[in-house]
Amino acid sequence: MVATVATSTMAVKPAKACGGCFHEPLATESTVVTGHRMAVSISPSKFVLWDQIQYAGDPSEFSWVLPIKPGATIEVASPAFFEVLEAATATVAQQPVEGCRTQNNDSGISCAASLSTEDSDRGDVGGFNDGVQVVSEATVGPYETVTLSATEPDALRRWLSDNDFVLPDDVAPIVDAYVDEGFDFIALKLAPNSGTNQMTPVRVESPGGGVTLPLRMVAAGTGARVDLVLYVIGEGRYRPRGYEEAALVGGLVTWDFRDDSSDVGELRRSAFEKGDTWLTTFARRRALLAPLDDQLGPFPLDTGADSPAETIVGAYFATGEVGRDLSPQGCAQTSRAHAESHGRVVDNCDEEGSCVPLDGGLEISSSDFVCGELDDVAVALEGLHPADVWVTRLETQLPRERLDADLVLEASPQQNEVGNRFVAGLSVNNCWDRDAAAAVPQLLPLDGPRLPPGTLGWMLTAGVALALSMRRPRRRVRLART
Repeated sequence: MVATVATSTMAVKPAKACGGCFHEPLATESTVVTGHRMAVSISPSKFVLWDQIQYAGDPSEFSWVLPIKPGATIEVASPAFFEVLEAATATVAQQPVEGCRTQNNDSGISCAASLSTEDSDRGDVGGFNDGVQVVSEATVGPYETVTLSATEPDALRRWLSDNDFVLPDDVAPIVDAYVDEGFDFIALKLAPNSGTNQMTPVRVESPGGGVTLPLRMVAAGTGARVDLVLYVIGEGRYRPRGYEEAALVGGLVTWDFRDDSSDVGELRRSAFEKGDTWLTTFARRRALLAPLDDQLGPFPLDTGADSPAETIVGAYFATGEVGRDLSPQGCAQTSRAHAESHGRVVDNCDEEGSCVPLDGGLEISSSDFVCGELDDVAVALEGLHPADVWVTRLETQLPRERLDADLVLEASPQQNEVGNRFVAGLSVNNCWDRDAAAAVPQLLPLDGPRLPPGTLGWMLTAGVALALSMRRPRRRVRLART
């Protein structure tokens, strides 16, 4: 019921960011990471990581440590970026266009280490403390952050322990390995009185092209299995190296008319049983800026505004906070005008607003993809050519023991588009005993994502502190009815 695709040998140069959860000594064992949503942008000049982890427990009871390349920066970004990507790319199955032919037919039933504000507890900024250099300390949105550089293999491990981070025995060698490989680390936690009970997203930008996700570090704080959803933004369709690649086949999906549901969930679980498979559930060229449509027709995104958004960038601007003096529709039109452009997106303006001239039609200012404080799309596109940019959604569920090696992304040999909406090819219970009127087939509402039952919260480690200053609740993004 899942189609497996051949693996590829095309590699990309590694670059790493992402991290693990570390608890305080008295933190309850119920505080555990159960899933990650990550997005990466791959360009020749840099890579960008957004990371959002699903957790059970209180986010004030644990801290987050990310291995980074020297020179990487961390800043806040917008949770709307993840919300819109999720709504636009989530798998949607629709029922076959058929109803009850008879009314009586029984056939076919089928982490909280505290980062102290006292310098004496962390070492002097810019100095060394037992082999660890505290490169910088800062408050980023609701976080207290410290950037660390270690000069000997076990130095960072000792620093984490001295500062009340509980480092599990099986994770300690992983930390040492990252130190040996020349990585720095960013440690962050919610600042006292930050006014939020969840971790607001952060965005990490690192110099250099290519991307490797450090799944070894992700193992810190996870349970027996971890769900991963990864959005890859780059010039082509990507896949994880060394794993089976699979895709859902709409013709083999079964629709149950009794429950008005499909077996997509069962097919996903079946694909993940061996612990070595990633599903490609969406892959589309120009998905960020061009209108969303497929063989089933347009699928605009309902942002709660008067009219739904036709593009991901339009939904992103409409969902986030752009300020009273800006029009989300106007920002979306400016961005959408570049959907077919082969110019390279460049950041040609400094923080003071001084901009250098562009190179004719060969360059596009990244400011054309910014609306107020919402700059995730602009950051994702820098160094890329909009007409050639794909969005690929990859999903998996890995056992903890499979997180023993970092994840390398590579160009997929399958450079065809993968749709996330389809009509189920099989059906059961389409003639079960019920009133004919109630049996008239209806399309499955194209709703956006909902948190799974039992989820106690999301710790966001990739997105924006902008959410903290909202004057009204965020509007939920969902697929509008077509």
